[in-house]
Amino acid sequence: MKDTKNKKMKGIFPVLLFCLLIGGGSFLQPLHGNPAKKEVNRLSKKYLDWLNLVSYIITRAERTTFFKLTNDRDRDMFISLFWNMRDPSPGTDENEFKEEHIRRFQYAQKYFKYGTPREGWRTDMGRIYIILGEPSSRNRFESDSSIYPARVWSYYGIKRPGLPPAFWIVFVQEQGLGEYRIYDPSVDGPGQLVKRGKGTEGVEINDIRGNYEVLEQAHPELAKASLSLIPNESVDFAPSLRSRELLNSVMVSPTRKINDSYATNFLKYRGVVDVDYSISYIESLNKTMVLKNPETGLDFVHFALRPKSLSSAALGETDTYSFNFDLTVSLTKKTDRRGETGETVFEYRKRFPFSGTGEEMMRHFYNGMIISDCFPVVEGEYRLAVLLQNRVNKEFTYFDTDISVPAGAPPHPVLTGVLVTGEIKALNRRAFLPFRFRDMEITLDPRNTFGTRDKIYVVFSLDRGKTKEEPVKGVVEVHDFFEPGKYKKSYPFEIAADEKRRAFSRELEPMNPGYYGVTARLVPDEGKPVEEKTETFTVTVSGHVPDTTQLYRAVPLENGFLYYHILGIQYQRLNKLEKAEAFMEKAFAMKPGYPVLVKDLCMLLLRMKKIDRVFRVVESLKAVEKFRFDYFAIKGKAFFQNRRYVEAAESLAEANRIYDSDITVLNTLGFAYLKTGNKAEAKKVLAASLRLDDRQETIARALEGLK
Repeated sequence: MKDTKNKKMKGIFPVLLFCLLIGGGSFLQPLHGNPAKKEVNRLSKKYLDWLNLVSYIITRAERTTFFKLTNDRDRDMFISLFWNMRDPSPGTDENEFKEEHIRRFQYAQKYFKYGTPREGWRTDMGRIYIILGEPSSRNRFESDSSIYPARVWSYYGIKRPGLPPAFWIVFVQEQGLGEYRIYDPSVDGPGQLVKRGKGTEGVEINDIRGNYEVLEQAHPELAKASLSLIPNESVDFAPSLRSRELLNSVMVSPTRKINDSYATNFLKYRGVVDVDYSISYIESLNKTMVLKNPETGLDFVHFALRPKSLSSAALGETDTYSFNFDLTVSLTKKTDRRGETGETVFEYRKRFPFSGTGEEMMRHFYNGMIISDCFPVVEGEYRLAVLLQNRVNKEFTYFDTDISVPAGAPPHPVLTGVLVTGEIKALNRRAFLPFRFRDMEITLDPRNTFGTRDKIYVVFSLDRGKTKEEPVKGVVEVHDFFEPGKYKKSYPFEIAADEKRRAFSRELEPMNPGYYGVTARLVPDEGKPVEEKTETFTVTVSGHVPDTTQLYRAVPLENGFLYYHILGIQYQRLNKLEKAEAFMEKAFAMKPGYPVLVKDLCMLLLRMKKIDRVFRVVESLKAVEKFRFDYFAIKGKAFFQNRRYVEAAESLAEANRIYDSDITVLNTLGFAYLKTGNKAEAKKVLAASLRLDDRQETIARALEGLK
């Protein structure tokens, strides 16, 4: 301790005010604010107890999301995810963090409840014990009549961000009464530990040096901690602001390393994730863009997803391991500028099975794995949501993003799909592929990380739009992201006057390790930029970044009818029936015997009341055993719309014999019987429909009329 002249503080209140401004106030205030009473009142004791249990370790986002949940199924799923995000050894039966946290909470409840009306976990001692655990040592100063009862807990070797290798936590019993509270040297000062009386004559409460000397004579260790909670810090008898920072760091340390993105997205994916899959949420990187298919001119959404971790399971006693990725994709129409979404326009599921030897799996886990896919999309503004589930160890990841698909050709040249890749293959097959640029097959890794010896390419496409046929020029500029003047390289490009659309790839020169930006920019003759796209990438000190495993499914070009079918479904859900019909008819012309397409086209034609066309198209289902129900159901509904009620009743009755729980078939059949005067059969059929769904008011009234 430096020997300076004795000086008294004129007042510690300016320091107190400063500390309050930088994050002061009672350390026992709730971490994230108090929820509204109505939110708390609707929770059962089970969930209120859980909130108490995790009060010091839950993040603001987690707490906010939990109070938005409206049913116990979602709450239980969220709680399972909460603990799993903190599990130090996922994949094992034990969650050591959870078990230790519950032990600490129970200990605090049992041993820190004395001398206070509050529960043990709510006291300062309880809170510190729950957050930091058992101290390395405990010292009590409770038998000396010259000081107020105090306790010093020493901690060594706690490896958390913001915490020093060693520190003290001091508790004091103010005026010798009530519960122990945390002592803060920057706010309290040694005077809060010293009783006024014999031995303190002439020493004011705000006299830091004077009170320190009183403490030092009786308890040197307590005296040191009264000035700073950090051993060997030189404070020169001034308030230790590092102690204040330490206490703040302790309080937030349980939430500092938690990625709570799973919580912010929980309300989006909870409806499509099985309860079992709530066991493990894994982080991921992703990339999404909209590209035109070169053969069809259709817009496709392309996306790539890279989970940050993977798990596999052994197959029997062999050295073969496997996992299955289940991909669920949904496209929802945005309804306003605030991003609110409406009806789902399109959704699908795919499975990506994968297996290999133990050595192969280790390589895949180390290098990473990327799941890619693409699908066609009609013009509009959408929210894309992608959910990936791994059936092994019940893991899942999720992302969503906005996408915009303009209608028709753009009025000016447009750059699309600017990305950075380490591998380009010449396309040697006619197929629909994720991230295909004309005759190039791109290997994309959302990390955008390369080694100094790796080849690096910039890939993009240029569409001249409705501009006149003349050359369009541009430049690709690569620069150091943080210091553009440190490195800059330009690569010009041009689209010829007779070209409508073209894909470009440029290999970049070798670069030193660093973080770079790459911008593709169109520049007209006068030199003013009109369109540009930017991407970033990293060059590491490693000479080579290992290639990742790519999982995707190529669709042969001859199966392109599937994509016209998909576009027809999207237009139908957007209530653009004429466009839906045009695309489905085109798909039907390409593959007239495809049963699912035939069924969907017929249902659309029924909706549009094009009955004659329904009769012609539906006949291709007659010989398909799995679609015999659909054949008779569609034909019966067409007869009904054509007022051929006897034939309608015959076809619908046959459909009902194949499957007797389709409400639309039962209702149409019931009314067909009514039209032919067969009230007894009508009553029987409509009653069966009402038993399946008793909310059908029209059917209930019809049955009441038959009585």
